[in-house]
Amino acid sequence: MLLGSLRGNVLLGIGLHYTRLFVCLAVFPRLPADDATIYAVLLAWSLTEVARYPFYIAPSPATSALRYACPVLTFPVGAGAEAYACYLLLPLLEAEAAAPAALRWAAMAQIGVNSLGGLWAYPPMVRKAAAALSKLSAPPDKPKAQ
Repeated sequence: MLLGSLRGNVLLGIGLHYTRLFVCLAVFPRLPADDATIYAVLLAWSLTEVARYPFYIAPSPATSALRYACPVLTFPVGAGAEAYACYLLLPLLEAEAAAPAALRWAAMAQIGVNSLGGLWAYPPMVRKAAAALSKLSAPPDKPKAQ
């Protein structure tokens, strides 16, 4: 996106990658390794990415529908599980004597961003999916007579 080869919202991309890095590097290592929240986050991220790439490899109404419809299901799971993982982190940070206060603040901010930001971002996501699905079921355009 920064180089212009992909369309998209750069600030949203930065926020998304910040969240993923924060959750992977600061939250997951402090949670029990078998916590189901970790699996929910990783599954949501993985399914979203796997559904996204065909659109960039072979653009078509079908891959567009897959790319935009999948997050309608995976985004609430992923964003909710990320927020919940940050919530689970808070008492662990209280018990961790050397935990920086900034980490606690970042986790609390991430809960708010995922909760409020998720509610803000979801309706446009549903509209994009509906538009992509309607193009999938629309009859093909007739060639114009010359």
